[in-house]
Amino acid sequence: MWIWIQLISLVLSFFFLVASIRLIIKMDFFSDKRDYGWQAVRSDSIARTRLEKAWRVVLKKITAPDSGAWKEAVLLADNEFDEVIRSSGYRGATPEERLMVVDESAVANISRIRVLRADLVGALKDEDASVDYEKAKELLREYRAAFRQMGMMK
Repeated sequence: MWIWIQLISLVLSFFFLVASIRLIIKMDFFSDKRDYGWQAVRSDSIARTRLEKAWRVVLKKITAPDSGAWKEAVLLADNEFDEVIRSSGYRGATPEERLMVVDESAVANISRIRVLRADLVGALKDEDASVDYEKAKELLREYRAAFRQMGMMK
C-alpha cells in the first residue's frame, strides 16, 4: 500500500515539474531579462565602435601639418574621454570636475592625463593660441592608454 502511494506521489511530482517548466518556457518569462542583457552588450559595443571612429579622426588631425588641426584632435579626444568617464558613472558639472573624481585604480595614468591636460587647457580654450605638437601627442598617447585600460579600445 505505501509503495503505491510513494509511486503515485513520484509520478505526480514529475508531472508538475514538467508542467512548470513547460509553462515557464511558453510564457517566455526570462525574455525581458535576456533582452536587457543584449541591450547592455549592444550599447557597449556601439560606444566602442563610435570611439574607434572618433579616434581615427583624431589620428588624421594630429598628423596634419596645421596646428589648428592638432588643437581639434586634442579637443575631440578630450571630449571622447569625458564621454567615457561620464558613462562610467563619474559625476561632476564640468569635465574638469569629472576628471578629478577618477581615481588611480580605475585609470592608472589619470594623474598624468590631469597634468598634461592642465598644460594644454589654456591653449584649448583660446582660439588664437596654438598647441604644442609634442604635448598634444603625449596627451593623446595617455588617452589611448586609458581607453585601452578601460577596455574601450584594442
